[in-house]
Amino acid sequence: AVVQAYARAGISVALEPKPHRSLFDFQRARAVAVGASATITFAVNARSLLLVSKEGDRVAAPGEYALSFEIGDGATSEALAVRLVGPQVVVEPFPSVGYK
Repeated sequence: AVVQAYARAGISVALEPKPHRSLFDFQRARAVAVGASATITFAVNARSLLLVSKEGDRVAAPGEYALSFEIGDGATSEALAVRLVGPQVVVEPFPSVGYK
C-alpha cells in the first residue's frame, strides 16, 4: 500500500489562491499482510508546507495547516493541526527568462 501525506492551508494563511490540498510526501508499506498493520513515519518541516503564489514562487506562508494521510482509497485520516510561524518568505522564486 502507498500512504500519501497531504497538507491543507487553513483560513489563517493569507496567501491566495490556496490549493484544496497539497501532496508533500508518500511512502510505500511493503509486504503488509491482509488484516495486518504497519507503521509509517513522515518527517514534516517548513518545506512540507510550501505553497505556490499566483506569480509561481514557492512561498512559506505562516498560519494553520491541517495534515492528513491517505492509503489510496480516498478515505483520509483525522487531520493533525500544525502552525507555521514567522514572516511570509519566498523560498524559491519562479525562474525569470531574460530577453535581450
